[in-house]
Amino acid sequence: MMLCCLRPLHLPFRKAEMEVIRSELLDRENIQKFWDEKMNAEKTRGLEVEKVYLVALSDLEKEKIIQEKNFAEI
Repeated sequence: MMLCCLRPLHLPFRKAEMEVIRSELLDRENIQKFWDEKMNAEKTRGLEVEKVYLVALSDLEKEKIIQEKNFAEI
């Protein structure tokens, strides 16, 4: 019988506790989404930097070939 009397008092506490947990999970989800977006942006930026690097490397290789040909003609 005593459990019956405690149950109504316990229910609001449990509901509040559930709301806190729910809020924490939503916050965690938002934080995860934020970092996922940041990681995707960094991956995209990394790919762009790599493309620029490869173009510059190719340009330097071409310039080296031109310089070697010019040096050989001298």
